[in-house]
Amino acid sequence: MDEPAAHPDRFRLAIVVPRYGPEIGGGIEALARMYATRLAARMDVTVLTTCALDYRTWRDHHPPGESRDGDATVLRFPVPEPRDEATFDAHSARVLPSPGRASRADQERWMDLQGPNSPGLMAHLRDHGAEYDAVLFMPYLYATTVRGIGLVAVDVQATTVVQVELRERVQVVVVAAAHDGALHAARHDEGQRRGTHLAHVDG
Repeated sequence: MDEPAAHPDRFRLAIVVPRYGPEIGGGIEALARMYATRLAARMDVTVLTTCALDYRTWRDHHPPGESRDGDATVLRFPVPEPRDEATFDAHSARVLPSPGRASRADQERWMDLQGPNSPGLMAHLRDHGAEYDAVLFMPYLYATTVRGIGLVAVDVQATTVVQVELRERVQVVVVAAAHDGALHAARHDEGQRRGTHLAHVDG
C-alpha cells in the first residue's frame, strides 16, 4: 500500500485531499475527484487521502488501504484521533476574528485542531513523495496540505508570492478554495520541474 502505483513510461501524479469519494457532494473534494478520474486516462493518478467522511470530526469511516476509483488508485490513511469539536470551536472563536494578530503558537495550535492529522499519510509523502512527478494539494486550508507540502518541498516561504524549491523533479501545486476572500487561488508552474511559484491573491 505504501508505494505509488506506476507504469514506468507514464506521468505520475499524486492528489492529496483530506477526504475523497462519490458520496461527498460538492466543493473541493468533487473537484479533486474530477481531476483524478479524468486525468487517470492519460497518466498514473494516486489519490492520497484519509479514511474520514465527516469534515467536522475526521472520524474514520472508510477502511484504510488501497482501492480504485475508475482508473485512479486511492490510498486511504487512518486519522488516529478525531477532532475535538468543542476545543476547536473555542480556539477558532478566539483566533479567527483577528487572525493577523494571532501568535505563531496559536496558528500552529489552530491547524493541529483543524486537522485532519494522519501520520500514515505524512509518512507516505515523506518516504514516497519524490517518486511522483507532481503532487497536487487540495485545498490550502487543512493539515494535509499545510503539514504535507513541506515533506515534498525543500523550502516554503509564506509571503505574498510563495516560492517552493522542490526536491529532484517533483512539482508541488496548491489549489486553494476561497475562504473569506483571503486566498482565492495558488498556482504557477515554471515548467522546469525544479520550482513552482504559488501566488497568493487577495480578494
